[in-house]
Parts: sequence; structure tokens; C-alpha cells
Amino acid sequence: MGNVRSLANKVDELAALVKYDRMFRQCSLLCFTESWLNDNVPAAYTEMDGFTMIRHDRDLGKTGKCGGGGVCMYINKQWCHPGHVTEKRRVCDQNIELLVVSCRPYYIPREFSNVIVMVAYIAPSANAKLATDTIARATHDLLSHTPDALVIINGDFNHCSLSSFMPSFKQFVTCPTRSDRTIDLFYANVRDSYYSTALPPLGRSDHNLVLLSNNYTTVARKLPRVTRTVRVWSQEACEELQACLECTDWTDFYDGEPDGLDGSVEFTVIVIGLSPGPGRGPSNEPANRGPGRGLSRRPESTHSRWACCEDVIVSAYRMI
Repeated sequence: MGNVRSLANKVDELAALVKYDRMFRQCSLLCFTESWLNDNVPAAYTEMDGFTMIRHDRDLGKTGKCGGGGVCMYINKQWCHPGHVTEKRRVCDQNIELLVVSCRPYYIPREFSNVIVMVAYIAPSANAKLATDTIARATHDLLSHTPDALVIINGDFNHCSLSSFMPSFKQFVTCPTRSDRTIDLFYANVRDSYYSTALPPLGRSDHNLVLLSNNYTTVARKLPRVTRTVRVWSQEACEELQACLECTDWTDFYDGEPDGLDGSVEFTVIVIGLSPGPGRGPSNEPANRGPGRGLSRRPESTHSRWACCEDVIVSAYRMI
């Protein structure tokens, strides 16, 4: 993310960085402010391979200015399919330029329903309170429909700050972005989820780019690990059960005396309880030290453990 101060004359440099620099190529989002794009710059000129571009040019009539401004974002197609990218809102007035996009990536932690990305540019002459009210109102409206969404707000805020208006959001940019000031900010509604790294500016822009890296630990990883031990039937126990069932006189179940029937059932229960096999946990599998040690081995399923005596148990059940 960063303020590029005219993107049209830096498209070639950005395309080269995306093509040859692995860090840029693997970025999920590229968000820029002050793109200075207008109707004279076609969309095909600013597009890049592997990314979906969404731009929001400045409306000169609404802002009362003669040029400049504008925000845009590039969404990596390997992170989110273009069909799962939805533009939610555009705001352009004298105080703020705001672009809101909703994404449903290929992978997202189950505690989040989607990702809402906001790119904002607040001019130095803007009314800070009105600008922050616009962001807060848009955020609350979107969260009322998708309360489990991850919300990211970034851009050039100049003299504005969302910390007092939106205390549930955390600001993650800790490095200077213009001279010794930090005015390009990045907010998210999840704490301890990102950390920032300063990058060189794009072209001759007077703002440094900022790389936000993922530092989030999912809820599933935070839960304590649970180890369960199950009892497994051994081969000897299956053979004992099979031999017992083969030697059983099943006519006792039809016309036998009650005492004899109870004795047969009791004897069968005793045999079934013999040698259930050792307990096996998830991490005490026997080590493979043979010549095929490096080969992958499919874990033994519960169904395969019972396969040796399945036919005997089923036939006994049907006869009963």
C-alpha cells in the first residue's frame, strides 16, 4: 500500500516489480492512493497480468478540484477469484475519496465470512470529522450485514485518525511513510494480525510503500491440543472371535432352553472381550525403518481394522 502520486507514469515499473520481484508477485492486495487517473487513461493501460484492478477516479465536479486524487486496488487472482470480488461502495466528495470492495478468497479462516477492503484518501484540506464519520458509517453498515467479516481500512489519512472514532480497530503501520511522519495508515478489526515493513517509494513519489505481512493465528491453532486414545482390535482377538462364532450351535437361539441360551450369550460376550488390542494414540505409530522409510504410508482406518472379522459379525447378527 502507499501513495504513488500518479500511477499512469509508474505502470511499467509496477509491472516489472510484479513480474520479477517475488514479494510483489505474491501480494494478495496492492492498494494505492492519489492515482491521478481519469477518463483519458483507459483501463487496459493500467491492468496487470494475474491481478484484478478496481479503480475509483476523482470526480472533479463533486470535489471542486481540477485534478489529482483517485484510489485503486489490485487483487491477486491466485488469492481471490475475480468472480468473488464485489464492489460495495464508492464515495467521492470534498472530504474523502473511498472505495469499498468485498472479497471471498480461496482460503479464509473459518472465523471470517469474507474480507472487506477499504481504500481511502483524505486530502490535507478536508474536514477530518466528516471524513472519519463517512468511514465509520460505511463500516458499521457493512458489519451489520456481515458481522464476521475481516475489515481492512488503508490509505493516506494525512491529519485524520480513526483510533478515537473506531476503538475496535487496530492501526498496524509503525514505520514513517513520508519523511518522518506516518500518514499512510492501515487499520483492521482483528488485533495482532499484521506487522509493517517500509519499502522504497514507487518511482519518484514522496511516500514510501508499506508491506503488511500476515501475523494472524487462527482460532483453531489457539485451542489446546487434545489427544485421544482408542482401543484397537488385534488380529488374535479377531481370530478368537471368529473361531468362537464358527463353533457356536445357533439352534439354541431358536428352540434351546433359556438357561442354555443365556450361557451361550455369556460365553460369546466373554470371548468378544478378550484381547481388544493395545491402545493407539495419534503420535505413537511404529516407526518405519525399512528401505521404504521415505515413502508415504496411508494411515490405517477403523474400517480396515475391523475388515478381518466383519463378515463373521455380520453373519452372526443376521442369524440372530
